[in-house]
Amino acid sequence: MGSEKFLHYLKAFGFGEKTGIDLPGGEVSGSILYNYPIEQITTAFGQGTTTTPIQLMQAATAVANNGKMLKPYIIKEIKDAESGETISKGVSEVVGQPISSETAKKTLKILETVVTSKVGTGYNRYNLDGYTVAGKTGTAQIPDPETGRYLTGRENYVFSFLGMAPADNPELMMYVSVKQPELEDDEPDSAPSSFIFRNVMENSLRYLNIDADKEKTDPVNVIEVPEWKNKSTSELTESLDSLGATYEVIGDGEQNHGCKC
Repeated sequence: MGSEKFLHYLKAFGFGEKTGIDLPGGEVSGSILYNYPIEQITTAFGQGTTTTPIQLMQAATAVANNGKMLKPYIIKEIKDAESGETISKGVSEVVGQPISSETAKKTLKILETVVTSKVGTGYNRYNLDGYTVAGKTGTAQIPDPETGRYLTGRENYVFSFLGMAPADNPELMMYVSVKQPELEDDEPDSAPSSFIFRNVMENSLRYLNIDADKEKTDPVNVIEVPEWKNKSTSELTESLDSLGATYEVIGDGEQNHGCKC
């Protein structure tokens, strides 16, 4: 690729500049350390140059959105408390197209192998039940201010994952970063970040009623609740037991007045 073209893409994806996200102060631009040949080399694998999580998210929107990079925003809308009229509204704004639609789709396919391939750095760790995932893992060293070198030890890293789902046509994107986690001896480095990603992402997709795009590994057992009105409690519980349903009996009356299934 060459150093000049690499720098071109870093800037095209918005690194080294503030995103302009609608948060009061606090955002920094980060910096692209690229003055000397050694800095160009270290930037290629992530050292020296600094970025923010929201910059990473903005850059990744280009991959998820057919090459078009979207400016992030927090506030959906602001309404007048008395009239209910909308004062301002957040909108999706295209702020660049660093790659083509074809390149974006190919990149999504490659990022999906991070989770599905046996040689992928996130293999079998960031899988979701019912949804495909495309993403990228990250492992960042932490500078030691006392020695000027990097900290050593299995836990002295920042472990991260940027994932999007469903992989072919992403609806949600999530970035998780965990600094210096306390790990068990038999626990993989990615355990904390993968636990957060799987639970939050999977529940969010279901909450938003986004269609699953792969077969569930743990299919839901759907049953038809039997008629319960005017039946005795024991009669109904026996019926539910035979169906393998999970239920809770509230109270100790003999006549059933309702059920929480």
